[in-house]
This record gives sequence, C-alpha cells and structure tokens, in this order.
Amino acid sequence: MLLIFIAALTGCDDNVNDHFALPQTNPQEPVQNVEGFTLSLGSSCTAPILFKDLDDATLLEVAKLTDHPELTEGDTINLKVEVSKDETFTQAVPLPCSVKNGTASVTAGELEEVVKEIYGKAPYARTLYARATIYIVSHTSAIALPEKITLGKIEATPEALFIDTAYYLIGDVNEWNSEALIKFGHSGKDVYEDPVFSMIVEMPKDECYWKIIPQSNVDGGDIWAPGALGVATNGDDSESGLLVTENPQAGKIPAKGWVKITLNMLEYTYKIEALGNISPFLYVPGGHQGWKPETAPYLYSTDMTHYDGYIYMDADNTFKLTSQKDWKGTNYGYASDTELSTDGGAGNLSVTETGFYRIEANLSTLTYKFSKTEWGIIGDATQGGWDNSTPMTLNAETGEWSITTELAAGNYKFRANNKWDINLGGDLNHLTYGGDNITTEAGTYVITLKLGDASNYHATVVKR
Repeated sequence: MLLIFIAALTGCDDNVNDHFALPQTNPQEPVQNVEGFTLSLGSSCTAPILFKDLDDATLLEVAKLTDHPELTEGDTINLKVEVSKDETFTQAVPLPCSVKNGTASVTAGELEEVVKEIYGKAPYARTLYARATIYIVSHTSAIALPEKITLGKIEATPEALFIDTAYYLIGDVNEWNSEALIKFGHSGKDVYEDPVFSMIVEMPKDECYWKIIPQSNVDGGDIWAPGALGVATNGDDSESGLLVTENPQAGKIPAKGWVKITLNMLEYTYKIEALGNISPFLYVPGGHQGWKPETAPYLYSTDMTHYDGYIYMDADNTFKLTSQKDWKGTNYGYASDTELSTDGGAGNLSVTETGFYRIEANLSTLTYKFSKTEWGIIGDATQGGWDNSTPMTLNAETGEWSITTELAAGNYKFRANNKWDINLGGDLNHLTYGGDNITTEAGTYVITLKLGDASNYHATVVKR
C-alpha cells in the first residue's frame, strides 16, 4: 500500500478536519483496494470558465465522489486535486480546495491564480488537466489510494484588460499629427508579464494636451477608432490617474520641459513625472565630428543619472560631454581615468585605441567608463550555438553591425566581445540590455544591429 504522511493537507482539505494533524503511517501496510470509488470532474468545470463573469469568492466544484465502498466507522474521505498544463503532470500544481461530502471545491479567485501561475496573465483560454488522489482518513492514519484518478480537462480564461502590442503619444507635443506619433518604449516581453510602457519626451510649451493611441488603431488606419485612450475629464492635469477608452478626453501637462510618461496597461493607469530642464540626452562633441555640439552624437538616460551610448572613435581622439547642444550648459571633462570634472578648464576625454565604444556616464557620481565593443550573435539558432558568438561586421559611419547568415529554428541574442557582460535582446524594435531571447524560423537572414541612436537600440532582420 502506498501510504503518505501529511501534517496538514496541502491540496484539498476536508472541512471537518481542517486542523486535524494526520499521524505518521507505515508504508509497508497492505495496499488499499481502489475498486468501488467513482470520481468525476465537478459540474462547475465541465463548461469553459470565464473568470470575468465570476466573483473571486464563487465556489467551483472541481471533483465529485459519487460512489465509494462502505467505510469503517469513524473514517472519512478526503481529496487532493492537482492540475497541470499537460497530461504528464511533471509540473503539477495543487489546488487549494475545500472538501465536503465528497466534493472538492475551489474559489474562482484561487483557481484563476493557479491558471496565471501555470500560463501567465494573458486573457486567453487555457487548458488544465486535472487529477485527484483519494485519502481514507481515520483517527490514526491518512491512507492514499495508490492510483491517481484522472478527472479530465478544465478550460479557463483569466480576466485581464486588453493590452495591445504597442502604444503611441499624440497631442500638442507633435501638433496632433497622426503621421508623427511618438512610440512608447517597452521591454519586448509578453505584455501581460510586463505591462509597463514608458517614454521621456520634451513638452514644447505650457499646457500641452495629450492622448494615447494603441497599435491596433494604427494598423487599422484610423487612430481615433474605438480603443484610443484618454482621461475621463478634458484638461485633467493630474500627475497620475486612470486611462479610459469610452469617450476619452485629452489630458494636460501643465508646464513645458522634459517629462517621463509611464503607462501600466494591466491596470490602465498613467503617471507623468516632470523632469524640468534636465535632459535625457548627453552630447559628445569632439574631434570625431569637428567639436560641434549642435550636431554631436549623444548618450541617453531613462533616469537622468545613468547615460549610455555607442560612438566610433579613432585612436587618440579627444572629446567632452555636454548637457546641451551648445557650450552654454554643463560641460564634463577629464578628472581621472574614471572620474569626470565640471570645471570649464578640465582636460578632454580620450581613447587610446580605435574602435566602437560603449560610453557610460553617471552624473550623480561624476564617473565614466569606456568599453570597446565588437558585436556578434549567439544562440541555438546560430552557427556557434550558445558557446561562441558569430561575428558581425561594423559600418563605422552609421554605427551599424550586420551579418548575412543562415539560422536554424530557435533563439538568439546580440552580445559584445564574446562575453555576457554586454548583451541585448527582447523586442527587435527596442532592444534592451539582458532582454529576452529572440525567436526565429530557419532560413538565411540579413541581420543589422543599429546602435547609432542611444535612445532606441534596435535591429532589422530580413529573410533572403
């Protein structure tokens, strides 16, 4: 007999014995006969479950015992129900059920959390395979019948607001021009796992009005179709609030200057942080471009402290960092090999070896770091697998790295110097450091990694 000691049932607990500590049993005792027990999927789970139509406290029957042999006086039956995304149950998850009169029930809220644990938060119909273990509970033992009983499949759909693949800002900042929408940044992960979209943008004047346009409206050719987002009251200048799709009105940003706008589309909320005159850009004028701040390449920051960007530098080239597209702002020069100086008479910064450099600057600690980089692709889809990068070729003028290569079906990422210190992944349209693997089908591709715009590292992949 298969005997299981349980201090407190972690699956489905009998209401009568909620606080009953089950004693140790001897695994060598005779096997309990399983014949005569009839267990089926509960009536609540025979039809698709839509959590949006249910209260969290609604009880759902998941297993029902309809027949069983006569028990010894004082014995009771308990059930442990577990579910899995496949029939192998290699990653089975117990349901926190209650059991009464041979019926195991779980609240809708608890079942939804299990669905999300297994599949994620996306509101798609999901299939759960369910099975149960029967326990004979006496005053001295809890005996599990040796066979787990397959109950069948449960179809359930989590509740979540619709999240589009991308969002855009429109308003006074771009003169309400539908051809000049400003795209929010995103990590590239599943939008239900990471529902946060954000941007840093400069308001050109006081009292700038705004709305949000989803990707589906852009694709449909009518940005003002149902789905466009705004606020409930026109001219609302709150720093945070709810986004609405029914009769959306324009929100208002009171003062000109840089702002960070963050959307949480799982909650349909927005947050606007005024950054004032602090710019997300840090310009890099120098000998590489004629010492002209107005046309200099730039580093970019999302927190106004840590700045990052890539520039091709010749050996012994000198340069500085400046907060504006002129010399009237704060200029940063050499203090040491790791430290910056804001003294106007400070020396220039420099590199000693020609190459494509990642430049990092921290304006809070006044420190910097230069890293020469050579880029490649790596992954099970590439020729080198996950062990070695396949090199890409640099176009020094554009800051683009490219390769024409055959890929197998699988995954890959971009990384520098055949090491994992610097790697990019996630959404090809907005790559992020340490981002997710990029999935590809088999074929020959021209892949171009574009690092010239520090505000948006991205790549193009064209199948030949």
